[in-house]
Parts: sequence; structure tokens; C-alpha cells
Amino acid sequence: MYNEGKLTKEGKNLKYLVPLITLGSNTMGYFDDEKNVQDYIEMVDGYDGAALIKVLQDYLPDESALLELGMGPGKDLDILNQCFKATGSDISQVFINLYREKHPEADLLLLDAVTLDTDRTFNCIYSNKVLHHLTKDELQHSLCNQTRLLRKNGLLFHSFWHGDKEEMNHGLRFVYYLEEELKAIVDGLFEVVKMERYKEIEEDDSFYVILKKIDYVANEILEEVKNIQCPIEELDGQKSEKIRNDVKKKYVHPSYREIHWENFVQDLEYSFKDENGWYVIQNFPYTKPVLMFFNERESKFMFRFNNLRDVSKVYGETFGYEFYLTNEDSDFLICFNHHDYLIGLGKAYEWVQKAHLKKLGTN
Repeated sequence: MYNEGKLTKEGKNLKYLVPLITLGSNTMGYFDDEKNVQDYIEMVDGYDGAALIKVLQDYLPDESALLELGMGPGKDLDILNQCFKATGSDISQVFINLYREKHPEADLLLLDAVTLDTDRTFNCIYSNKVLHHLTKDELQHSLCNQTRLLRKNGLLFHSFWHGDKEEMNHGLRFVYYLEEELKAIVDGLFEVVKMERYKEIEEDDSFYVILKKIDYVANEILEEVKNIQCPIEELDGQKSEKIRNDVKKKYVHPSYREIHWENFVQDLEYSFKDENGWYVIQNFPYTKPVLMFFNERESKFMFRFNNLRDVSKVYGETFGYEFYLTNEDSDFLICFNHHDYLIGLGKAYEWVQKAHLKKLGTN
């Protein structure tokens, strides 16, 4: 994918220099030095991921929103922006500043590739020989966080060195992967769309992988509504995003980014444990259509059910998962979590409280 066999001026193998992209604790500080950055830019002159990006174009529609992890000098970002709406990211402010000097209009994020601390979402997350600088635990953590940033039906595209070893060079970690090992790491999170070796310096010394997030929750629900012929409607991305944002503003503590029952403003909620809480919800005095959604790491889908009885009917025939219910105005929020707690906020607060008292046998 790069010009083959090129060495640095010191005669060192390019394998250790393309790209040494900045990620987190492993490289933190090295690329905060402007001299190191300039030396690196000179070393990788003439190299880019054009061939990889050409493969990606077969799977990702033009104008899709894409995030590049570890953009470095921005060579791949330049190419990505020719076909996608690409956002560059790096943990090095020096790289960010240098690229912005030449491209003041560029969409750039100062971002750690492990924690991925941003509210932005994308159709694809791309990296070129970046994630191999992470430990295997850090890679798992990064991939979990990448699911949060992916939009519905989103893709990952990452490349790695092929092998079964770990090396340190110039204070940087290089973790090599075999295909089966990487498949085991992503198992349960992503479907492998394509995985293929290619030649970087030597034959089959590298491979890329295209991954698609597995949405077990949505798949299970959609399958069950067919079986029991229960009508539901899938909300489009723009509408569901608006509802989620409204819910966040009303019920989630401002220091948190995600809608999760642990992040609710405590003074606004009432909860009690009831393993049949999923069934009890149909007693909530609301007869209009309701919106069902889930923890963003598990599913980006949002469904409109005709009524709460249909929600209970579908949930009763599917495996356990946490879910949230609200309406178009977000004036109530009901959650049933994996600890079997029924949680009510907004107009559902008092109802959940009464449901608890009823269970206790108190008037």
C-alpha cells in the first residue's frame, strides 16, 4: 500500500515509522515535540493509504461521515476528504496545528484513540496502522468505545501488521495480530465484513479488516415482531437523535454524555426492583404510541410501538436487554435495566412510586 522497501535516512526499516501515529500513553509526549514531528513528516514523505481507501470506497457511500484515528501529518485525511466528509483526529496538538495551518477549514479533533471522548457520531471510523500501538486491553477498550461513535449500520476500517509478536521500538509498542486473534477480539461486537492480507514491505506482512457493528437487540426485536405480527416503526436517524438529545437534556446529569440509568439526575428518578417490571409497564396510564430505545453501545435503533402492551408482548418473547421508553415530547422516561429495576422519570416518576407501594401492599 506504500512505496515498497523505502528506508529512512538512517537506514531503518519503514515498518517502524509508517505511521507511528499518536494514540495515548504509549506515544504521549513524543509527538508533542515539534522536532520529532518534523522528522517524522520527512521520513514518511511519499507514503499514504490510497490503496486502502480505494477498498473502503467499495463499502462506504460517498459523502459519508468518517473519523480518522491518528491522522498524523494528514496524508490519508487529504485523500479521504476527496470522497467522504472526513474528520481528522490525533492526540498530538502539534499535528493538529500543522494541518490546520494548511487547511484552516478542516474538521479536526484532539482525541485519544482509546477513550474517544467526543459526542460526535460517524458512518465509519478509519485508521491506517494505528491501533497496533495499543495494548490488547486498550484495543478492546477502543473498539467498545468505537461502537458508541458509530451510527446505525456504521463500519470500521483498520489495518494492522500481520504476525504473532509484540515489539518495542523507539519507545513505541508494536502489537502484531493474526486474523483469528483479531476475530476473537471483535467477536460479539462486530461482524467481519472483509479481512484480507496485503504487502506493505514483504508479502502478506499486513492486513486490513472491515467490521460492521452487530445489533443483537434490534435484530431480535425485528425478528419477533414478524413472528407475532406486531406493528412497529423504525425512526430515522435524525428523528431518533433529536429524541435522544431531548432526553439527555431533561434527565441525564450534564457531566455525562450517554443516556444510561446510572447517569440520571438522582432527584428526578424513582426506582424499585421488580423482575416483572417489563410487564408492569403496560399499566402506565398512557395510551398513545411510545418510543423504545436502548443503551447506545448496544443499539442505535429507536422503534415506535402502538402502545405499551405491545412493548411488553415483544419483550416477553426476546432475550433480556435494557430498554428505555418515552414519547415524542419526552415528558416521561421509563427504564427497565439488567438488574431488574423499574425506573421512572418525568411524568412516570409518580406512577413508578405508586407501583412500588402497590407491590409492597401499601395504599
